[in-house]
Amino acid sequence: LSPRFLDAVRDASLSLARIEPDMTVIFGAPICSHDVANAALVAHGGRIAAAYHKRLLPNYGVFDEHRYFRAGDRNLILSRAGFHIGVSICEDIWYPDGPAAMEAAAGATLLVNLSASPYHLGKGAARERMLAVRAADARAYVAYCNLVGGQDELVFDGRSLVFSPSGETVARGAAFREELVLADLDPAEVRRARLADPRDRLAAPGAVFEDTDRVDLETLVQGDAHG
Repeated sequence: LSPRFLDAVRDASLSLARIEPDMTVIFGAPICSHDVANAALVAHGGRIAAAYHKRLLPNYGVFDEHRYFRAGDRNLILSRAGFHIGVSICEDIWYPDGPAAMEAAAGATLLVNLSASPYHLGKGAARERMLAVRAADARAYVAYCNLVGGQDELVFDGRSLVFSPSGETVARGAAFREELVLADLDPAEVRRARLADPRDRLAAPGAVFEDTDRVDLETLVQGDAHG
């Protein structure tokens, strides 16, 4: 709710994007144009190449996101290194028909979810079961990055996870401490899983998701190189 804070976040985000231009980095930040959004920013080629605005804003329990943010109305799919990467934030992946599922249906092969999911007893196991189901239903990889640390009375337990298109655990981050998690993923595995699964063939022909923005990061950089 502080314009000065939002301006400082914008400046820090631009600086972060310039640190390692050869990497694609997705990080969370509040951003403001005509209103404030809970956003995932995509840094690529030394700049902010795309932004996703969280679509599902929880307003129950410890959450009060409608007080601070305007909900987004667009999905985002990035293309790089053979993957089509659907970007979402926390609540967006908890619902079977939510934005992450929409991105998978629109062609995303890797679903990246940035999260600040607070801890309570049994939450880690329940979260892991949910994400395994999302990966298997989407026949896509799921890379879930959860916050570690505390904020007022909330504790965030980490336990970041990567799942295969069959819902199997590929990698698991530590609980209650920061950790760098590396995983090698194969886009061909998604293609194999989808060819072997008849569910997409039963969908209405010609179904198109008009509310999806698509950004080819490699073409973007090549275009910059050629002016």
